[in-house]
Amino acid sequence: QSINCRTAGMPFQFVYHFPRTMQWAMMTAMALGASSGGTGGGLKTTTLAEIWRGSRRMLRGQNPGRPLGIAMVWLGIYLTLVAAITFCLLSTEGAIPGERVLFLAISAVSNVGLSHDQLQLSPASHYILSAAMLAGRLTPLLILWWMADTTPDADRAIA
Repeated sequence: QSINCRTAGMPFQFVYHFPRTMQWAMMTAMALGASSGGTGGGLKTTTLAEIWRGSRRMLRGQNPGRPLGIAMVWLGIYLTLVAAITFCLLSTEGAIPGERVLFLAISAVSNVGLSHDQLQLSPASHYILSAAMLAGRLTPLLILWWMADTTPDADRAIA
């Protein structure tokens, strides 16, 4: 299921078959995503590695470098996108539990394509999910472009 929720892009089995703790673990894996250079979406493991590395540098009193700032911006944008999509879906789909809506929002922004079961949403919700998928695919490219254009000392990609 780790491959299913991070890089496959298609459900091998619907999520409602799994225990609730596994569903939350899958949300975490979807948000983390694959490594840079792969086709999976999400935050990317290199973003979290840069946040860890930059934080350690700051605690040692060293200059954390520009990549830490870019990684923090990407993390903030990702969390804002997930929150905005969650609130938009909650406003259009009042009958769906919040936990499932959060799962759909993370899945859409991370471009994973998982859901608890077959989607039966209103047309407005489909547009919201489509916009989330587009934003989840284009925003990391813009972050990479920004990083490549402004950070000559970066040794790993952030988004």
